[in-house]
Amino acid sequence: MLDVTGFFSYAHADDSRLGLTRLRENLCMEFHSLTGRNLKLFVDKNSIKWGQMWRDEITTSLDKSSFFIPVYSPSYFMSSNCVEEFKQFSRKAKLTGADCLILPILYIPIEEEYLSLDADLVSEACKYQYEDWTDLRFVPDTSEGYLRAINRMALRLARADQELVTAADRGAQKDIENLGCDCGDVPSADVDGQILQENDSEQRFYLEDSVEVADIIPKLTIVIEEQNKSIVKIGDIGKRGAQQLEDVKRKGTGPKGALSVVGLLARELKEVAKEFGPQAKRYSDLVNELNPRMLNMLSVWRTMPDEDGARSGIEAITGLVEQAERTVSNVTVLRSTLSKTARMSRVLYDPMKEIEKSLTLFISASNLILGWGAELEVE
Repeated sequence: MLDVTGFFSYAHADDSRLGLTRLRENLCMEFHSLTGRNLKLFVDKNSIKWGQMWRDEITTSLDKSSFFIPVYSPSYFMSSNCVEEFKQFSRKAKLTGADCLILPILYIPIEEEYLSLDADLVSEACKYQYEDWTDLRFVPDTSEGYLRAINRMALRLARADQELVTAADRGAQKDIENLGCDCGDVPSADVDGQILQENDSEQRFYLEDSVEVADIIPKLTIVIEEQNKSIVKIGDIGKRGAQQLEDVKRKGTGPKGALSVVGLLARELKEVAKEFGPQAKRYSDLVNELNPRMLNMLSVWRTMPDEDGARSGIEAITGLVEQAERTVSNVTVLRSTLSKTARMSRVLYDPMKEIEKSLTLFISASNLILGWGAELEVE
C-alpha cells in the first residue's frame, strides 16, 4: 500500500529540547503499528516545497492522503513562515473540500493578553479540532498518558485517511463533502487562473533583490548589536537579582525583604523593556523584509554558484545563521526563566511579560534566518 504523507509545521524555538521531534517520531511509529503503513511527516528544515507538495498530494491524488499538522504556540503565530504555511494549507483545504486533513496540536497556551497576535488568525486556527498537548509536553514520552495521547492522534489520522481512500474509490466529489469536513467547492478554472496570476505578481528578481538586501543588511547589523546589548543586560539583571534573593533568604528577612529586592529589579527591567521592545520589533521587520529576497538569492546561487558575489554572500549568510543558532538557544532558556518567575510578584509581572513578548518576537524572526541555513544545505 502507498505511504501516507503529511506536513509537520512548527516553530523551531518550540523544539529546543527535541520534544516535538520525539512527538513526530512516536506518532509515525504508532500509525505504523495501527495500520501497517508508513506515515511520513515532512518538516520545513528538509526544504519541502509546501505549495507544490500540497497541490500534488491533495488536489490531484485523493487516494494518497496528505495531512497538515500545525503545532500551535505563541512562537508559531509570531513566525511569518509558520503563518504563511497555515494560511496556504487552510486555503487549499477549503478549495478542495478537505478541511479534515488539518489536524492541529495545541502545544503551548496562547495567552493573548500579553501577545501581539493576529486575533482573527488565532480564532480561525482554533476552529479546527486540535489535540491539547499543553500538559503532556511536560511528561516523559514513556508515560501512559503520553502514549495514550499518541495512540489517539494516530487513530484520528488513520480514520481520516481511510475515509478519504473510501471516498476516492467511489470516485465521487459528493462523498468527499460528507467526510465531516467543512467543505467548499473545488476551484474552477477561473479560480485556478486567478491564483496563478497572484503568484506571478509575487515573482522576485535577482538583481533588484541584491540591491535591496545590500541596503537592509547594514541596518540589520546595527539592530543586532543594540539588541544583543539589551539581552546581555536582561541576563545580568536576572543573575544579580537571583543573588540578592539568596542573600535575603540567608538573612531570614522573609517575603518583605524579597519584595524590596524585586521592586528594584522591576524598575531596572522596565527600563530595559522600553529599549528592547522597539529593537525586537525593528529586528523582526527587517528580517521579514529580507526573507523573500534572501531565499530568492540563495536559489540563484545554488543554480549559478559562479554568479558574482555568490561565495562572499554565502559566507556572510553562514555567519548570520551561526550567530542566530547561538543566540536563539540562549534566549529560549532566558524566555523560559522569565515565564516561570513572572508570577513571583505583581511588580515583576508586567515588565517580565513585556520582555518575554519581545524575546518571542526575536526568536520567531531568528528562525527565519535559521531557515536560510537550511536552504544552504539543499543539494
